[in-house]
Amino acid sequence: MKKIAIFHWGVMSVHSYYLALQLARHFHVDLFLYTPAYNNEHGILYKLVHDLRQKVNVIEFKPEQKDLFAIRASRLGTIIGRPLNNFCINPFLPQRTRKLFFPGNYEHLITITQPSLFWLYQTDKHSLGKTIHYSLEVEKMSDPGISAGSCKGALIKQEQKLLPNIRALLIQDRDRAVALCNGTLHSNLSFVLLPVSVPGETIITRSVYLHEKLQLPASKKIILYYGAIYQERKIDELAKAAEKFNSDEYVLVLHGAGEFSKLSKGRNKVKTSNEMVPFEELYKLCSSATIGIAFYDQSWPNTQLTAFSSEKIARYLQCGVPFIAFKNDNYQGLQSAFKCCELIEKFEELEHAVEKIMADYERYRSAAFAAYEKYFRIENSIRPLIDFLKSI
Repeated sequence: MKKIAIFHWGVMSVHSYYLALQLARHFHVDLFLYTPAYNNEHGILYKLVHDLRQKVNVIEFKPEQKDLFAIRASRLGTIIGRPLNNFCINPFLPQRTRKLFFPGNYEHLITITQPSLFWLYQTDKHSLGKTIHYSLEVEKMSDPGISAGSCKGALIKQEQKLLPNIRALLIQDRDRAVALCNGTLHSNLSFVLLPVSVPGETIITRSVYLHEKLQLPASKKIILYYGAIYQERKIDELAKAAEKFNSDEYVLVLHGAGEFSKLSKGRNKVKTSNEMVPFEELYKLCSSATIGIAFYDQSWPNTQLTAFSSEKIARYLQCGVPFIAFKNDNYQGLQSAFKCCELIEKFEELEHAVEKIMADYERYRSAAFAAYEKYFRIENSIRPLIDFLKSI
């Protein structure tokens, strides 16, 4: 059985968790995990890592007392605009890793996000040739809030520098690959596409989770937005558009952690909820909706190119919930393959999109299930990666 080492720096994400579990069904997997000082052993991080240990050999590194100096130096470097690149990941980490990591033991190495790629590079520069780099975020120096003098800026630059030298790039779709590579795909770099996916069969039975939680009549059709609550997601604009709906048949539910503005509260056709739902129970939330909302900021590639990189879309489709998103080429690619969504350019079109879906709802619902099975069910979507790893 081939051996794979996965490098993961930082908070364990559900995407990394699903990836490691699926690969462990076909390969021996060692997970090299670095947990920074600001991460505690509770909540979802602790649970995911605990679950992984049942199937994966987890080799976890935690900051030692001397590492506190490195963390302070990193912060100081950010303030004065001169980050020391290796301080961005903890300068003692590569040395500690070399005592336990032996590159010759592995056929493949997988790094998840920029800090992990840089961690591996600092540990063993010769390992890039058998490294598959998993890009979860397409981040550019031109993105808002990215400073050339910050650790984030330094890691983005390192990622761009190292990309031409790795074995393959694992990314959600071709549009994101082109964006990450600044419009030109490296001729010597292989690409493996893996949309953000979730495990399990389609969920046909609808739940009444939100109806019961918010005391809504069973006849109400729920239009659901769930996720981060901040203005780049156009929450207030969405609430105002829903309030203008001619029909009282629908209610917009805004569900997420964070503070809702006064504009989103106190509306007859809008309900808000911020109770945390365990990730393994998100299907109950999504399957209680009739239509989903997947609005992302259109200002830069990471949030614009999200048709295949949004967990909420995967979960909507698993539950047979058609969704509405902003129109762009990335989403039109998904829509042309499966009529599982409607796309709008402005909020004045929202009610028409809802009515269009409802007029042919069962066809949209069937398309949602079909799209999930092809693109967003990880047992299926991961096959190209497994075939790639077995072929080399």
